[in-house]
Amino acid sequence: MKSKKHLRRKTLKSFAVCCLSSLLLVSCATVTPDKVKDNTASFDSTTPQQYDPMNSGIIGFSDDGRGILTANGVERYNNLIKDYKLQFRAAKGVELKENDGLTEFLDKHGNLLYYIDHQHMVYFGILNSWRRDGKDVDGLWDKAKTWVK
Repeated sequence: MKSKKHLRRKTLKSFAVCCLSSLLLVSCATVTPDKVKDNTASFDSTTPQQYDPMNSGIIGFSDDGRGILTANGVERYNNLIKDYKLQFRAAKGVELKENDGLTEFLDKHGNLLYYIDHQHMVYFGILNSWRRDGKDVDGLWDKAKTWVK
């Protein structure tokens, strides 16, 4: 028969192993920071000096309702298309390509800006909302589904 001292030692050893295992598991856990909520637009370095630079690439709207974008706004739009192209086609039935709906123009100050038509401005808004909501970008699985078809 084993002594009480031996049983206590074995129990203490098991408890120590359990505590160390728990500590290791907890210390390996991923900590996700809180999502930052923007309350102001971001600065756009490509905004001509005649406009407010705190516009996130969208300067405003023309008289006929088209959006007016800076070069950074166009870059954001095209990057969103690259990120969500396949999911957008699946959800909305529309195949988006880079620069779809965009037209270059010179404003009255001679600055190169871009019009985005009404429909593509809506698409831009949808893509941007997906990004803000943290929707995953097109992944390998999305691309693989297009290869199989």
